[in-house]
Amino acid sequence: MNLSPKEDPLGLIKLESRLKLINKKPIVPTENEIRDNYRARSAKLRVAERL
Repeated sequence: MNLSPKEDPLGLIKLESRLKLINKKPIVPTENEIRDNYRARSAKLRVAERL
């Protein structure tokens, strides 16, 4: 799939072929962690393996 830079401005198509996603959904903080660390409320952890 060859997309022009206008269709894929961040180059995500090429990057995706070099990474394998481990989790389909991001990992979000638990209620306990948010209570202990309020700044964690917006955190989302995404995991990928480099191929």
